[in-house]
Amino acid sequence: MESSDPLESTSVLTNVLVVCRSRPRIAALNHVVLSLDAFLDPSSAWTIPDACRFGSVRLLDRLVTRTNANANANGDKAPTALTTQRSFQNGVSTAVELGHWEVVQWLVGRFPDGRVPSNAVAAAAKNGHLSVLQWLFDHHDHVYWGGDEMYCAVAHNHLEVAKFLH
Repeated sequence: MESSDPLESTSVLTNVLVVCRSRPRIAALNHVVLSLDAFLDPSSAWTIPDACRFGSVRLLDRLVTRTNANANANGDKAPTALTTQRSFQNGVSTAVELGHWEVVQWLVGRFPDGRVPSNAVAAAAKNGHLSVLQWLFDHHDHVYWGGDEMYCAVAHNHLEVAKFLH
């Protein structure tokens, strides 16, 4: 369970924690700590697909931590940022297409039953992202290999990708 003390929370930005710990009178005011954090944290404007497009695992961690902390604070039982297939597919499709394999690994690690759609696989092949395709083949059972990926690899002159897919 999340602590009610914002200074003990993993969702508060490090720079806010440093400032507040150096000023105990500010740190004693939980609402001020949380207001500073909200003011300085731009992640509330980001979505999972945005973070995947940016290629930032750190931002994804921040988004999920923030979303989960907000759900816990509100007593919500609603799905968190990455508990729905739709959130996973939007994020993984973006990451696969752009070749952000660290992000793909992060997503699959947190949503192991998520399905990677065939159009995402085809986009990775089209863009020559062999390492992403190899990792998905070796580590994830829920990838839809539709056949278009071979055409996309060949049509865009990605011979190594085509060899792998063959």
